[in-house]
Amino acid sequence: MESAEEMMEFTEETMESAEEIMGSTGETMESAVEHRDQRKEEEEDLWKHRDLRKGQEEDLWKHRDLRERYRHLMQECRNLRKEDRDLKQEWQDLRNEHRDLRQDLREEHRDLHEEYLYLQEW
Repeated sequence: MESAEEMMEFTEETMESAEEIMGSTGETMESAVEHRDQRKEEEEDLWKHRDLRKGQEEDLWKHRDLRERYRHLMQECRNLRKEDRDLKQEWQDLRNEHRDLRQDLREEHRDLHEEYLYLQEW
């Protein structure tokens, strides 16, 4: 009988030990699953961060390209303003030359007319 009691006691201890092992195994499995999920979330966060940095880098390149385009347009604007000033000056010079030529022509016409009148008196 003692041996049956010992057997029952041994079986109970074995069952308790098995339950403890299974419990710790379950905890270990839960911990492993939590760790896996945490690593998965961290990996997703890294991908999101990478995508954000890539987007920021693209934005920087766009900003750089826009800034370069702005500089180019400003230089073109300065060149056009200079060309405009040069054309206005050329226009003014031509107007002055035209005025002077008309004045010269009037004087020459007046001189010729006086000479004509003088010759007519002879």
